[in-house]
Amino acid sequence: MPLLTLQDDLTRFVQAYPIQVKQATTVAKSLFIFCQHYGVPKRFHSDQGTDFLNSMIKQLMKLLGSNHTVSTAYHPQTNGSLERFHATLRNHIRMYHKRNQSNWYQIVPFAVMCHNTSINQFTKFTPHELLFENEDEAADYTQKSSKTAQSLF
Repeated sequence: MPLLTLQDDLTRFVQAYPIQVKQATTVAKSLFIFCQHYGVPKRFHSDQGTDFLNSMIKQLMKLLGSNHTVSTAYHPQTNGSLERFHATLRNHIRMYHKRNQSNWYQIVPFAVMCHNTSINQFTKFTPHELLFENEDEAADYTQKSSKTAQSLF
């Protein structure tokens, strides 16, 4: 199952959406859900995948009043902080799903919450704190998450 990840570059706040099929319609629906919860960004930046470079995404960007930019081909450093999150997410999945890899996507919400409530080395704040301008009680979650996740999975 593919995973669509979205990150605010300033705060490093991340959201991840498991999608059934990597197509324009499923990507557009997930982008719209993101906007429904967090507002419409002025700019979406993506790789050059066909699921992002199509008329449906163009129409969605026009409807939302947002610009769409793309990374340079074969240059993942353009999305460096998001690529770093992907590495962290893979480590979370490996750590908790050694026995059964078929339902790896169930650990994703825990990993995203841990990321968003952990202090970022660069910003010295949690992504949640920067985005919502307050400390979150969920910050305690990062301390408890490994026990919780292991008991659930």
